[in-house]
Amino acid sequence: MAKHMASTTIAASPEKVWEVVSDSSRLAEWLSPLQGVDKVEPAGPLAMGTKVEGTLGNIGGAKLSFKQAEPGRLLAWSAGPFMAHMMRMPMHVELALEGGAESTTATITFKSNPMIAPLMGMMTGLKFADEAPATMEALKAAVEKD
Repeated sequence: MAKHMASTTIAASPEKVWEVVSDSSRLAEWLSPLQGVDKVEPAGPLAMGTKVEGTLGNIGGAKLSFKQAEPGRLLAWSAGPFMAHMMRMPMHVELALEGGAESTTATITFKSNPMIAPLMGMMTGLKFADEAPATMEALKAAVEKD
């Protein structure tokens, strides 16, 4: 498995961070590989079973499928162009939150099959080694501005 991780400390409780990460309307604000969201089903907060369609890097028609949603703790999903999902080789992403009343450590992990990783990079124009820290910077900024 190809794996890219990054962490940051956010000046907010895990519950406050969760408000931002679970808000489907704010997903493209903090998840740096996602350039835009076209459709969220069902509408509302991100939860297990939520499906999102949008633009991943420079390719439209990407799909995110949420597998776990533990409020204040963990959000996990599969992501990639439709072709990666059809081949049963999407990227797996986890956002873990740990903290107390005043701060939260957020860690994102992008995992992909090493055989599909170069293809996903070529298709999307993204370097996921760069996207992990970029996502953490964007999440910190989104939460701390509120």
